[in-house]
Amino acid sequence: MYLTFVPGSKGMYGNDNKKLATSLSGIYITGGSSADKAACMSSNMQFDNQTLKDWLLTFLKSGGPDAPTTTTRALYFSLCHDTSQPISAGNMTSDMGINLVLK
Repeated sequence: MYLTFVPGSKGMYGNDNKKLATSLSGIYITGGSSADKAACMSSNMQFDNQTLKDWLLTFLKSGGPDAPTTTTRALYFSLCHDTSQPISAGNMTSDMGINLVLK
């Protein structure tokens, strides 16, 4: 089982599948499976519904029908600023979808 991520109503920032757009110009969100992997420049979360090894939740042990082994994954997010854009004041919104893919 994998977690996959899809952009919400604001889409991706700059068509980059690792940046989730927000309602404020120049502000985007990245995500990851750890604090360092959620950093603005090193995100391992993609908002394109792809199954990635970093987001594998459960797998069956090889060698038979043993009980599944579960891997716990935390979700980390970073609020990032595109330094080529000015920061706008105001409330910000963003959304995304999370899917569970059996593969």
